[in-house]
Amino acid sequence: MRDDLLAKVLEQARFGSLDPEWRSSVVLPKQRLHPHMVTDDDRAVVMEIQQLPRQPWEPSQAAWRVALNAWFIAQFGINERARVRSAHTQVTLLEMQGMTAMSKFTVAGLTGTYTDKTVLEELTSLPYTELHDPNTAVHKAQRDELIASYLAGLDDAGISNDWAEWLRARSETWGNPMLQNKWNIMLNGPTLRRMWRLPEYWRSME
Repeated sequence: MRDDLLAKVLEQARFGSLDPEWRSSVVLPKQRLHPHMVTDDDRAVVMEIQQLPRQPWEPSQAAWRVALNAWFIAQFGINERARVRSAHTQVTLLEMQGMTAMSKFTVAGLTGTYTDKTVLEELTSLPYTELHDPNTAVHKAQRDELIASYLAGLDDAGISNDWAEWLRARSETWGNPMLQNKWNIMLNGPTLRRMWRLPEYWRSME
């Protein structure tokens, strides 16, 4: 929840639309839609974000390179924590499957269901599911999108690089045609280049 809230702030910072007084307007979506469901934990998350020290990625706090680097590091941390949480969910699922299989075998063994002739066959047929995070392609795309946005900022500041072609090539490695097509469409239009220019409030600190 904290990361989701901070990610929205970071997105606004990168797009050049973050209000310098953004702390006073930070709210969870739940507060707008279902204010009666807001808990003390929800309020604590909002307060934690509001009490963050001034960050280099905030408007007019640091030179563009410092601001861009700080933004990248903060967003990369959010992405990585999301990836780890997703993987942990899969590990938990595998643990549950393994425990279920072991419980079944234990009960069968205690009740004499297995015979000497079948026990080895039953043991070797216990499920051994490989760890597979169904969100891997999404995490790869988010990582590469973040890097491309960083490279686009450098390019806008005069450090030339072909970030668009880099991202186009990276999209072919994600293993997700829908995501690849989405980004190819965005890369073929002018909107993305405008969105990923350096915010004026970062440039103005030079």
